[in-house]
Amino acid sequence: MDTPPDLVLFETLSLVDENFTISAIEMLIEAGWPVWMSFRRCRYGVCGIHGQVRGGPEGDNFGRLANKLERCGIDASLINCQPTARVSGTIPWLRDFTNLPLGVYPNLGRHVDPNWLWKDTTGRTLSPLPLPEIVVNPGVLVPTQGSYLIWKYLLNSGVGGNSRCLDVGCGAGILAVQLALNGATEVVAIDFEKEAVANTMTNAFRNGVVESVKGEVVDPYVFDPDEKFDFIVTSLYQMPTDPKGKFSGHCAIDFWGRNLMEHFIAKLRDFLRDSGTAYVMHLSLPGQYRTASFLEQAGYQCVVLDFALYDFNSVFEENLKQIERVEQLSDAYHFKFRNDNTMVMYLLEIRKKSAAK
Repeated sequence: MDTPPDLVLFETLSLVDENFTISAIEMLIEAGWPVWMSFRRCRYGVCGIHGQVRGGPEGDNFGRLANKLERCGIDASLINCQPTARVSGTIPWLRDFTNLPLGVYPNLGRHVDPNWLWKDTTGRTLSPLPLPEIVVNPGVLVPTQGSYLIWKYLLNSGVGGNSRCLDVGCGAGILAVQLALNGATEVVAIDFEKEAVANTMTNAFRNGVVESVKGEVVDPYVFDPDEKFDFIVTSLYQMPTDPKGKFSGHCAIDFWGRNLMEHFIAKLRDFLRDSGTAYVMHLSLPGQYRTASFLEQAGYQCVVLDFALYDFNSVFEENLKQIERVEQLSDAYHFKFRNDNTMVMYLLEIRKKSAAK
C-alpha cells in the first residue's frame, strides 16, 4: 500500500491477547497508520448485546488496558455493541485511566425485519409456533406426540373451515380448538372422561372459539350422532396388553392394541359423510395389514400424510413383553436404540373409496 489508510479500526473486541494484539498494534503504529480500538466491554467486564455481563469480576483490568493502549500510541478508545444503559457508567470510568479521545456507538434498539423471521411458505410466522393456549387440568391426558402430529397437519392445511367436525377422544382439546380456529362451523368433542370434556370447553373459551365447540361425555364405543361429519380427527389409544398381566392404562385389556381402531373403522359409515375425511394417528405397534384389511372391508382407503418417531413412555415400557409378542405374530414393529425403544406414528387420511382423490 503506497499511502497509509485514513484509519485502522479494531471493532467489537472482547479479549486482548497481550502477545499478538499489542504487537500487531505497535507494528501498525510504526508503519504510520492511525489506530482506533473499540471494545464490547463495560466497567464490569465483557458485555453481550443485551447488556449481560460475561465472565467473573475483573476489577480495573479494562481501565489498565486502555492506559496501556494509550502508551502504545493508539489515537482513540471506544466501546460499542452494547445497550446505552451500559455506556453511561463506562465512559466517565475510563476517563480516570486514559486521556485519549473516547467514543461510543451503542445498540440504540432492535430492528426486526419481517424477512428475518421464521415463516412457512404462506408467510405465516412460525416462531413462536402458533399453538393454541392449552391448559391441561389434573387427571386429563396431556396431548401426546400423536396429537401434535395431527395438530401440525390441521395448522398447515387449514382443514375444517365451514364444516362440521368431530374430535374423538378430545382430551384437553388441542385438536377441537384448532379445528374451530380453522373456521369450523361446529366441532363436537367427545371423550368418556367428563374432566376431559370440561377441560376442552375451557380451552375453547381461552382461545375464543367456545361458540363453535360442543362437548359430549360419551364412550366412543356407544357414540351415535344424529348427523354425520365432514371431518373427523382422532389419536386413538393403541396399546397391546397381556390379558393375564397387570392392568395398565385407561382402556380395557387389548391383546393386539387394535380394539378402538377397529371399532372406529367399523363405525365410520355412521360418523362420516360420503364426501368426508378422517385424520387418524396410527402407531406401528398394531401393524398395517390388519388396518388396511378393515378399511377395505368397510369401503374406505387411506394414504399416509405424515409420519414421525414416537418415544416409548412408561406405559409402553410396562407392556413391552406383550408388544414384542404381538410383533412376533403380526407385522407390528418398533425400533430399539441401545436401551431406548421408539415406534412410528403415521398420520392417515381416510376417505370413502368413491370419494377418494
